[in-house]
Amino acid sequence: MNLLVTGAAGFIGSNFVHWWRDRHTSDTVVALDALTYAAEPANIAGLDVELIQTDIADTERVRSAIETHRIEVVLNFAAESHNSRAVLDPSRFFRTNVLGTLSLLEACRQAGMVRLHHVSTCEVYGLHFYTLNRHHSAQEILGLLRSEGRV
Repeated sequence: MNLLVTGAAGFIGSNFVHWWRDRHTSDTVVALDALTYAAEPANIAGLDVELIQTDIADTERVRSAIETHRIEVVLNFAAESHNSRAVLDPSRFFRTNVLGTLSLLEACRQAGMVRLHHVSTCEVYGLHFYTLNRHHSAQEILGLLRSEGRV
């Protein structure tokens, strides 16, 4: 299988690349990362991966990488993180986490991709302050959300 992993030099992305390479040695892994403040190329050094330095918002370069490497699956770990930085520059978070993801989806569509896994952090999805598990009924969860005015 040929995978494209975005955000591959960041903490979560690089750990996934290590995990995948350990278990799927015959697969091709292409790492794509903008190499901003949260990335460290050394995180994936020594692995059998090609690193492409570009932003997920660069639709043409991402599409080209997908086509050139005959990518079958894209795993998106790319995101601006560290919420405190969002206070200083919220547009940067919107550009990467929203518009960048949209550009990535467009690159996949243009290249004929049908499988993309979007993985992210609380900086994108928001924090969930409750510990819920399979033992909570739908009514309990709904009641909790209603009591807070979320529903």
